[in-house]
Amino acid sequence: RALEIAEQDQAVAVIGHYDSPCSVVGGTIYKKNRIPAITPSAIHANVTPDNGWYFRNINNSDLQGRFFANYFKVFIGPKTKMSIIYEKHPYGMGLAKSMEQACRELNIDIEYLKGFPADKEYQEMVLQDIVEDELTFIEDPGIIFLATRADAGVTLVKQIRDAGIRNLLGGPDSFASKAFWEGFRSSEMERLYPGYYTNQIFVFSSLLFDSANEKAHRFREDYRNRYEKEPESVSAYAYDAAMVITEALKNAEIQGKKESLTEDREKLRNDIANGSNIADASEGVSGFNYFDENGDAHKEIYIGLYKSNHLISTFNQIRNIHYLNEIADVEKEIENGDVVIVDGQYMYKNRIVKTGVKFNDISEIDMKAFVCKLDFNIWFRYQGDIEAQDIVFENAVEPIHLKAPVIEKRDGNDIYRLYHVKGEFKIDSFPDRYAFGRHVLGIRFHHRHLTRNKPIYVTDSVGMGLFN
Repeated sequence: RALEIAEQDQAVAVIGHYDSPCSVVGGTIYKKNRIPAITPSAIHANVTPDNGWYFRNINNSDLQGRFFANYFKVFIGPKTKMSIIYEKHPYGMGLAKSMEQACRELNIDIEYLKGFPADKEYQEMVLQDIVEDELTFIEDPGIIFLATRADAGVTLVKQIRDAGIRNLLGGPDSFASKAFWEGFRSSEMERLYPGYYTNQIFVFSSLLFDSANEKAHRFREDYRNRYEKEPESVSAYAYDAAMVITEALKNAEIQGKKESLTEDREKLRNDIANGSNIADASEGVSGFNYFDENGDAHKEIYIGLYKSNHLISTFNQIRNIHYLNEIADVEKEIENGDVVIVDGQYMYKNRIVKTGVKFNDISEIDMKAFVCKLDFNIWFRYQGDIEAQDIVFENAVEPIHLKAPVIEKRDGNDIYRLYHVKGEFKIDSFPDRYAFGRHVLGIRFHHRHLTRNKPIYVTDSVGMGLFN
């Protein structure tokens, strides 16, 4: 396709390609023909270096592998142990290399390190030998990280779980894909017990919609309305790549004529490259879009955990601090444990609060005053010492304060609190949710004191039974 695009000599820019080997080869063609390109999915570190015409708006494999090791060091501590099994493919080898290096630097013990061939003909047999003859004999392999593509990951997870190994598993962003979780549907155990294989798999993902920004939520809603299916993270990244190119087309004052094509490409490439720090970045569905000197992006990394074969955000996340001067006392925040240093980068320790609502009664709807009375239960599931219930209902007619919970439970580090609420609320209090002849009744709230840097309220999909 890259040769075809170059020979047609019509494209002013390219979005692609999908995987890393194809992108490396395609990138040399775009560089030779001076066509700017942005890949929304190729993560191998070799894709963008020494190629000023190729950009990537997703984190590379080096950053992803290092982040995963740092994440578990922060939340599990000095006793963290890891095992790494990787596919001998550029994708898996790049991830394994960066993770191994990060583990060595962080003094994380590597109990086991093994690669297997990418050739599918021998893969299942080799993986069975690895699991049954080697992995099962390790007293405690710790967290087992699987640096593989989705299809090999499915085979490997089945082998590990069928061998009775119940350790936490970790997987790369390929495990956040439809190809991964659909790979278990043919299993009888998965049909009988959803999540039999996938429960307790930690996955770092380019994007998890439940804890992403407002633009991501709107993108997801529009995508579902148009295509009647859930978007994958690559859809959001491709959307943002198109947005970056569209903005560059406007900024560069492209002429759009055949005789100006070479000049237009040059202008476009320069405008994309000039967005080299967050101050120049535009916020898209996947976060802030800007590129470093290698053409690489620096995006948030989301940590998800599979539950009933669905990937949801973990209670604990780490998010970039984009502007350090927004923190009054950095050292104090580090001492309190709210800010951590990951790979030389200051980051917020983020708490995810799983929030559910069950409406008991809706009454006294007044379409002249645009108010109604609501009776509902609201609950919060979370970890840590955040006062999750200290919220402001933005559309309540009179202030409502949540006091003693009706139900409170603790299970290890997990906290569950349920509150009963009655009050009068304003109708149609949700921006951009209007349609002629329709009205929206509901609640809208935020934390009274804390910003999104500390708690993020997300839909409790498990607790509300939304997967059923």
